[in-house]
Amino acid sequence: MKKSAKLRQPSPVNPDLLLAINLQEQGLVDEAETLFKACLEANASDALALYSLGVIFLNRREVDAALHVMDRGIKAAPRYSPMWFGHGMVLTAAGRSEEALVSYQQAIAIDPRNINAMIN
Repeated sequence: MKKSAKLRQPSPVNPDLLLAINLQEQGLVDEAETLFKACLEANASDALALYSLGVIFLNRREVDAALHVMDRGIKAAPRYSPMWFGHGMVLTAAGRSEEALVSYQQAIAIDPRNINAMIN
């Protein structure tokens, strides 16, 4: 008798992460930031929370904080194309164009359909 393949169950979605994303989309970034930080206390390598927090910092022009968070994100999820794109955006904001280009290229290498990275 052949063993059936074990189905991989999806990870449970953190309701705080979903709420934080919703708050961010509504423009309630202070509240979203608080929840993203709480998500990271529970799971320091949560790529979506790291990315979203980095975007909040970038939009506030807190480039050093954004770069720190995106660097953490790249270490936590090196195959997550949006993280590399976000990293490139932060480096661009910091005036580090050549390094930004490398991040955009990495985003495209991971996901050739990442149109945002292609046009930067």
